[in-house]
Order: sequence, then C-alpha cells, then structure tokens
Amino acid sequence: MADPKKTRRKYTRDQAKKAMPAIREFNRLAEMFINLLGQKIEQKEQRLNTVSFMVNSYSPLPKWHNTINIQTVDMKNTIVRKQGDYSYNQKMNWEDDYQKRKKGIVL
Repeated sequence: MADPKKTRRKYTRDQAKKAMPAIREFNRLAEMFINLLGQKIEQKEQRLNTVSFMVNSYSPLPKWHNTINIQTVDMKNTIVRKQGDYSYNQKMNWEDDYQKRKKGIVL
C-alpha cells in the first residue's frame, strides 16, 4: 500500500485560494445530495409503515352461528349415589375411552 505521506501533494497559498470556490461548491452539492438521500429514506420508511392491499372481489362473511359446548367432567373418582342408599367412588368405564379420543380439550 502506498504511503499517504508520499502521495499527498502540498498546495501553495495561491493554489489553495483558487481551489476554494470549487471546494465550497462541491461541499454545497454534497450537502444537497445527503439531504435528498435522507428524504428518500424517510419516504421509504413511511411506505413500509403503511399497509396497502387491493380487494378484487368482496363477499360478505357468512353468518354462522357457532356454539361451544362446555361440560364439567370429574375424571377418575366419581361419586355415585343411589337414592335412599349409600354413596361410593367409582371410575366410570367411559373415562378411558374419552381420554384416548382427541376431541376437544379437557380442563
């Protein structure tokens, strides 16, 4: 790589005075270019912040009447009572099948 001290030219005072208007014009144009790039960036950021879409055909949503069936189920030990008789805990035979079926969520 070249040594920066060797490639650097020294200007005389007259040469620097002659170059000053060109350097000032260059700096002015560079500042305008930087401002223009900043405006473009702001415009792109605004476009990214907005969502736009086009609808080709519109059909209203169907009016479905969905229902949720909520049941409370006590799994494992179910207390069985007979009218006028004693009560006892019993595991129901449908509980094993109910847990194997993946239908819904049991809370």
